[in-house]
Amino acid sequence: MARHGATVRRLPEGGAQVGVGTDSPLVPPGIYYHLNLQAMVRYGASPLQALRAATLTGARTLGLSAHLGTVEPGKLADLVLVEGDPLRDITAAAAVRQVVVGGVVHSVDDLVADRPVSRTTTTAAPTAAASARPAAAAAPDVPQEPARERYWWHREEHTHTSCC
Repeated sequence: MARHGATVRRLPEGGAQVGVGTDSPLVPPGIYYHLNLQAMVRYGASPLQALRAATLTGARTLGLSAHLGTVEPGKLADLVLVEGDPLRDITAAAAVRQVVVGGVVHSVDDLVADRPVSRTTTTAAPTAAASARPAAAAAPDVPQEPARERYWWHREEHTHTSCC
């Protein structure tokens, strides 16, 4: 991991752009996304470099920088509100307290509840730009169990290692 981290740290020095990603659906995307950020910082990237890899460079990599990656007029601006300063401590990026999607503020409890989140549940009025967006189709429920039995890569022999 240290060697990989050193390589990721050297890439921007040579002019390369580094983006953050996961092997979803093989791994939980939120968790591994934050672990990627933390590993980047642990092995020499600054918190700012890690956050830019997750936002600005990620959008460029996907060809979506006209719509995503920065907060500015005319772009989609869904936001994650965290406790702490991720520019000082990258682990604060995972301390999510609220999420703003389409101008609607959601608490973490709303997002992890065992019921659909109402589009009208909000602590702030939707912006004009958010109101103009078409409503997203409802996503189907994601099965939580027995995922281990359904996917071979979730079996214990593939998830437990004795080397590390």
